[in-house]
Amino acid sequence: MNRRPEPRRIVLDGEPAVALTPQEYDRLTLARRQLGSQSSRMSGMNRDLAQATHLLEDARSALCVAAGTDGDCPAGPSEQESGHLCCRIRALLDSPRFPAVARSAVPADDSAKSRGGNGHR
Repeated sequence: MNRRPEPRRIVLDGEPAVALTPQEYDRLTLARRQLGSQSSRMSGMNRDLAQATHLLEDARSALCVAAGTDGDCPAGPSEQESGHLCCRIRALLDSPRFPAVARSAVPADDSAKSRGGNGHR
């Protein structure tokens, strides 16, 4: 296994610093670019998840209206609940897979055009 190299610490004009070889600097620069790219992709995916969550919530509301329910589902799973798609969607949205942060991050009408594409660069 490759050990993480210890930085060479120096003092330059009375200030502590770290000395890098050109190869180490190039690797550091590459890692920073990759991290920036991944961060940008994650932001785009988070926006997409939030938009999909809002659309799913809208679909659930429409299904509840069409089914003639007020959107309240039984607290626990029951035979009746399994037949109501709106209750199954609510259970999914209430699961840990869809944290409240994703639901409140982006309004439902956010379009790809206003975000500048699909959010992935």
